[in-house]
Amino acid sequence: PCRPARWGRYLVSGPIGRGGMGTVFEGEHVELGRPVAIKVLSPEQAKKRNATQRFQVEARTAGAIGHPNICEVYDMGMLPDGCPYLVMERLSGNTLQAKLGLEKKLSIPEAIDILRGVLAGLAAAHEKNVVHRDIKPENIFLCTDPVQEVKLVDFGVAKIYGDDAEDSELNLTRTGMVMGTPYYMSSEQARGQRNLDARVDVYAAGVVLYECLAGVRPYVAPNYNALLVKIIGQDAPPLSGFRPDVSPELERIVQKSMMRSRKQRFQSALDFRDALEELVRASDRAPVSDPYPSIDIDLEQSGMVPTHSDVHPSWDAGEDTIASSASSASSRRPSPVPVPIPDEPSSLTSLED
Repeated sequence: PCRPARWGRYLVSGPIGRGGMGTVFEGEHVELGRPVAIKVLSPEQAKKRNATQRFQVEARTAGAIGHPNICEVYDMGMLPDGCPYLVMERLSGNTLQAKLGLEKKLSIPEAIDILRGVLAGLAAAHEKNVVHRDIKPENIFLCTDPVQEVKLVDFGVAKIYGDDAEDSELNLTRTGMVMGTPYYMSSEQARGQRNLDARVDVYAAGVVLYECLAGVRPYVAPNYNALLVKIIGQDAPPLSGFRPDVSPELERIVQKSMMRSRKQRFQSALDFRDALEELVRASDRAPVSDPYPSIDIDLEQSGMVPTHSDVHPSWDAGEDTIASSASSASSRRPSPVPVPIPDEPSSLTSLED
């Protein structure tokens, strides 16, 4: 449809990005002169009730959190043709997905630094009882101007958790429905579990860190359903199999963040970030020739790694109940050669098809 050069209080320039959901335009607030990005839902998507709800969710959640590591949403509105739009902070840079597409693997300090920003943003969201549910490299923006900064974007499938979660308008999912991007889903998301909390974001952040260091995702499969079955029933291959220079301590931190039982993961984004901060502090104290040295703590006593009795837990009835198909030999299996799988839909109603 034909769109005017001025939409309400905003002057609109040409498009700066397009996707399946719509188009992002460059714009400027007329009175304030503030540069903005305006995301417009496509006419086709605007006819879908869930797509419009996602737009509203993104505006209300990201706009309410207010944190340097979250892309700010300033305003929302509706065009004459019925297409909703969001007015957002204009960012200069590129996504982590684009960076990994070029570099494959990141240096250990850079990967940790990016995750520290991700986890700071998640901690702010979790403090407001908002769980993102779709943390992935595509939704992590690396700003280059005016300063290096990490921004979380796209809160379109965010969810309020807590005592009032069942009645929240932000809870757009139903029992048995998988929400998010499969590669970065926790086991509870893969099962379509309803009572999700901040630990799904902790898991996804761990997968992102694994991918940044290994150059591959931890789980690959020939199809979508097989991928979810692996996430539910198998431990990820050891990170050191893809990246030998990763220290045992860093590998254990990544392993803990990705535990299939959410009770064995870091219990918050802040806990995860603190573990990385301690690793960085230890590296600062070490000789230059020994980057990321051993940390003088008992990792097993501190819960950084599961004990022998926890390797294949029997989870509490009613919560996280699955039969683990992995054996103790899984930690010794050779690292798989990743194979590409096609893009998948963002929802799935059954694993038994």
